[in-house]
Amino acid sequence: MYPYFLFIFIFRQGTDKAADYCPSAECWTFDDNTQECLLKDGCVTVDCKTDQMDIYAKPSVLGGAVQFAKVPGWTATVDANGFYSYSCLLSDGAGSCGTPTFEKNANGEEK
Repeated sequence: MYPYFLFIFIFRQGTDKAADYCPSAECWTFDDNTQECLLKDGCVTVDCKTDQMDIYAKPSVLGGAVQFAKVPGWTATVDANGFYSYSCLLSDGAGSCGTPTFEKNANGEEK
């Protein structure tokens, strides 16, 4: 049993822990030093205009389509490029552009 545990421990040290601690490994990496999830390039795009901000995100940014359904204002389906979108007005000081957060505990379960 000990050699099996050692093998799993060594194997896990070399893998990205994003799947355990972040919404997905597709759009996130986990930084062991800071213990934070870091967003990968190409998963979110923000287009700022004079009066509004348009945000485009891949489903895996929040862990899948189910998570986007929990956040009011996001489109119900992805566009032709595979991104959900959200537009918010800047006229109220970006108040309508608030961002929800989803966190996972040490067991990988949503808090």
